Amino acid sequence: MAACCEFEVHHACVAYEHSDAARRRVLLMSTNRSVASARTQLRFPGEFREGVALPFVGKKRDEPRPTDEEYIAGRGAFPMTWHPRGRVGLVVELSMDNLWHVLFHAIPIREMFVRRKLPLDSVDFLPRYTQYWPVRDMSKYHKEPTRPVREWPGWEMLLRSIVEEQPEARLSEMITRTQSLIEPHHWQCYHTLIGGHEGWWPSIRGSNISALLGAQPTVLAFRLAMFRNLKISAVPEHRIVFELREGSRSIVNQAELMQNVSHDPDLMGRIR
Repeated sequence: MAACCEFEVHHACVAYEHSDAARRRVLLMSTNRSVASARTQLRFPGEFREGVALPFVGKKRDEPRPTDEEYIAGRGAFPMTWHPRGRVGLVVELSMDNLWHVLFHAIPIREMFVRRKLPLDSVDFLPRYTQYWPVRDMSKYHKEPTRPVREWPGWEMLLRSIVEEQPEARLSEMITRTQSLIEPHHWQCYHTLIGGHEGWWPSIRGSNISALLGAQPTVLAFRLAMFRNLKISAVPEHRIVFELREGSRSIVNQAELMQNVSHDPDLMGRIR
């Protein structure tokens, strides 16, 4: 049985509506390849947000709109591409493309990928950012076009944890594939479409640290997968470098952070 907020639907399609920056969202549709009238708009189940124990549902951005019927079966219906029966569409739910925020989605998504024993060569990774799509300048969020997939650091981290020991060219292929699949106003259809993930937010509750201790195996497995992908064989020394901020987003010790990265043989040249 799928964990909370995971879903699996058959004969279903997704389409992107992000050509208009103010309407960035993903549409979900149940359909039948041979019967044009058998098309029904579906709702995504609730998604988890960082720091929240319960899934968030009823998101206004994803509510059906009058124009959606036109996209599905009306005169303005988007063209459809049916992918081979053995190919699986995986809708990857992330809140925003930020290494810290992505972590709380990437870990359970990787766990779900491993648990379902999904063959890497037959999966299409379809992003669904539930809060902010990756743009160049967040202050101009409603005006900026979506950045190319290759410039999404959080997405890259997630894929690297799944690719593991595959060659770097494999990661590049996956990124290029995703870029081609998020073309706006086009239905990408699959015989099996899965997505969502369970909540993952290990935290301290009073003096109870059991949730943090229980999360250790999952975190270590994720880290090991990243090491394999980055060809890091030895476990690096245990050290912590704190990022100091002033206000909400102003980093005040950037020089120290950069110095630590540049002097670490495992990180230099990899962190930008």
